[in-house]
Amino acid sequence: MRRIVLNQYCLTVASLVTVTTLASPALAQSNGEPYLGSWRGNATSADGTTTAVVLTVAEANSTYEGVMSGFGPGREAPLTSVAISDGTLMAETSVDSRLGLLSVRYELSLNEGGDILSGIQQLIFGNQRIVFDVELKKRRRRDVPQPQVEQRIGYFVGTWAFDYTGGEFPPLSIGTRSGHVKFTQRGDSSWVNGHVTGDVYGDTYEEHLVIGYDPENRFLVFQEVLSNDIELLSVANWQSPIGINFVTMPVEHNGQSYQLRRVIAVTSETAFRVTEEFSIGGGRFRRLGNADYRRVN
Repeated sequence: MRRIVLNQYCLTVASLVTVTTLASPALAQSNGEPYLGSWRGNATSADGTTTAVVLTVAEANSTYEGVMSGFGPGREAPLTSVAISDGTLMAETSVDSRLGLLSVRYELSLNEGGDILSGIQQLIFGNQRIVFDVELKKRRRRDVPQPQVEQRIGYFVGTWAFDYTGGEFPPLSIGTRSGHVKFTQRGDSSWVNGHVTGDVYGDTYEEHLVIGYDPENRFLVFQEVLSNDIELLSVANWQSPIGINFVTMPVEHNGQSYQLRRVIAVTSETAFRVTEEFSIGGGRFRRLGNADYRRVN
């Protein structure tokens, strides 16, 4: 296995090169104030089926962010994009269902009284699209009900057990697997070394990674050496405590260019979930897999 060497200079340069490619929340506009807060209501399909929905939108660091629920008891998903333009609130996220990755999109307008959002919800799975009518009323609570997790490199320190479910897709993934990853901090620095030991279809494997954190700009840099010796480098946006978004630098393999996109949903101090998508030759991203991590030490 190759030795990984990173330093703060690498973090700074990588941030400058890659930050423009990362997904980020929409810049907040001055007319967005009426849309902020928590909204509760229903999404109704053409056949009359009704689903309860809670949508929460907040402004932080001059950007919009939030969460939505309605996918199962106690399940919330961070919004991957929020925009308010020409009197319309547009929000989107993706959630994992039994059938695969499901995209949820909202297009909602505010009534004259400022207490009702109405419009449509679209559920998108592959080429299928289902449209619901939505009406939401404002709740008193104005804060995003997000995990109280402080952005810091120490969040990762310790041992985590994980279960990954996904396809075998060289060179990015060896398929469904499970194991442990142990992160050790480099003294008092903003860097941790990670060592993965796992099992894939009865065979053991190892991977190594390094994570660095820039607390001033709230960016992370990841460098990984996979079990097949493929090296991945990426810079992640950790502006919001509820989610981390990043895309790897393209890697070449057998004459093709590959990229991996990840969203880490930070659910608590002891758990997070990773959703992965891949792209070939700069094409559209497609679902690869997801993993659940839980702290064990």
